[in-house]
Amino acid sequence: MTTTKRTVNVAGTKEQLSSLPGKGRLAGHAKRVLQLLALLAGMTFLALALAHWGVNHPSESAALRDWMQRTRYGWLGWRLVLYAGLAWGFWTIWHAPGCKPAYRQPLRRMAIAGAVFALLCEYSVFGGGLPL
Repeated sequence: MTTTKRTVNVAGTKEQLSSLPGKGRLAGHAKRVLQLLALLAGMTFLALALAHWGVNHPSESAALRDWMQRTRYGWLGWRLVLYAGLAWGFWTIWHAPGCKPAYRQPLRRMAIAGAVFALLCEYSVFGGGLPL
C-alpha cells in the first residue's frame, strides 16, 4: 500500500498531509517511548555498574569519598557556575522577542522546580542531609 502526500493551504502555509492519518503519530509516540525506555535502561545499568564497583573496591570508594569531601568547596564553585549558566539561559529565553505570554507560565514552573531541586541538592550536600 502506498501513501500519497497532499498539500493543504492552511492560514497561508502549506502543510503535507498523509493519506493514512494517525499512523505517523502513533509511530512517533512509540519511538519516543522506546527511546525513553532505552535511556532509563542505560542509566540503570550505569548505576548498577557503579554500585558493583563500589562494593568490590571499598578502599578506593572510601578514598574517592574522602577526596570529594576535601574538595567540596571547589565543587560548590563549579555548581555555582552551572547554576549561573542556567539562570542566564532562563533569562535570555524569558526576554527573547518570540517568547509569548503562553510560554512564560511553563517556563516559570520549570525555573521554580529547578531552583527547588538545586536547593534540596545543596542542602543534602552541605546541610548534613540524611544520615546513612
